[in-house]
Amino acid sequence: MRVAVDTLRDMEILFAGIPLDKVTTSMTINPPASILLAMYIVVAEKTRGLQEADRGTIQNDMLKEFIAQKTFMLPPKTFSAHHRGYD
Repeated sequence: MRVAVDTLRDMEILFAGIPLDKVTTSMTINPPASILLAMYIVVAEKTRGLQEADRGTIQNDMLKEFIAQKTFMLPPKTFSAHHRGYD
């Protein structure tokens, strides 16, 4: 499923009715991972308080995006030994 999550309200709608303490949420997105994690925590806190049972994972692997997805948010640079000061 593809869902646009631009605001905290979008996140509240997305997780409405889902018992966050009984599911594991994995966000395999990269650039917005930390922002969506923050919104997820706020939703959990607003709905019934953040619980120790809340669990999940985020991914923040820009190199994977570069190699596998061909999305170049921050393309890696090639550095020779000369650039690293090894010559």
